[in-house]
Amino acid sequence: CFRLLSSDKRLDNIPLILETPVDAKDDSSYGEEIKLLEWLVGKSKDDQDYINRFEELQQLGQKSRQEQAEKFEKKQNTKRKAASKDIASMMKSAKKVKTEDNDGEAGICQH
Repeated sequence: CFRLLSSDKRLDNIPLILETPVDAKDDSSYGEEIKLLEWLVGKSKDDQDYINRFEELQQLGQKSRQEQAEKFEKKQNTKRKAASKDIASMMKSAKKVKTEDNDGEAGICQH
């Protein structure tokens, strides 16, 4: 997406400002990312350097993407399981609070 935007002729001579979060611990990765973005300027989707770099970066991030996908799927399954409970099972697990008046009739208030 950035490659397409940066190569669009309508954006020629318009300064590009990249904002990166400030992390006091380690900001070395931002320099690498900015260099990569600068490298993408003017590259076409058929450029062999672009294709090779794309495949290389896909391989590097594959494990991380897989771990994130597994965490997401686990969270979704937990949500689905909670949503799939029928009303009877929900009623069994919930505490029932009965209000009784002096006559012993539940739920009727006589003032």
